[in-house]
Amino acid sequence: MTKRKAGLGPNPAAQPREQSWIRPTTGEGKQCLQTKQTLQTKHDEEEKPGEKRPTVYRGLRPGWRRKTIIIREQHRDTLRAIALAKGRREQEIIDEALAAYLGEHAEGVDVAGVLAEERREQERRREVDG
Repeated sequence: MTKRKAGLGPNPAAQPREQSWIRPTTGEGKQCLQTKQTLQTKHDEEEKPGEKRPTVYRGLRPGWRRKTIIIREQHRDTLRAIALAKGRREQEIIDEALAAYLGEHAEGVDVAGVLAEERREQERRREVDG
């Protein structure tokens, strides 16, 4: 293990936000942080004692799930620009766009049936691999 060089000071990213010298510079940032903490506390309180929510749901409103996707940089830049121009979050823009697209293209697709078949196929693969 290598020793830290003297004089570099503590790592601000390793400190709790309250003790860190990296802080929001506007009241807006503090309000946003408080809102996030309130939301997280509220949803964490909904959990039963001794029960942990899977990480894909932690800190999110009911009906939402965390999912990582890969998109083109051009689409990401356009998304960011639209969100900034409209004063909204990228998540809201994506939600609206997905709702419009899925509403148009999901006609005739048995969503529950397709997902159930996918789960059965995954179970079969696990049995074969396991």
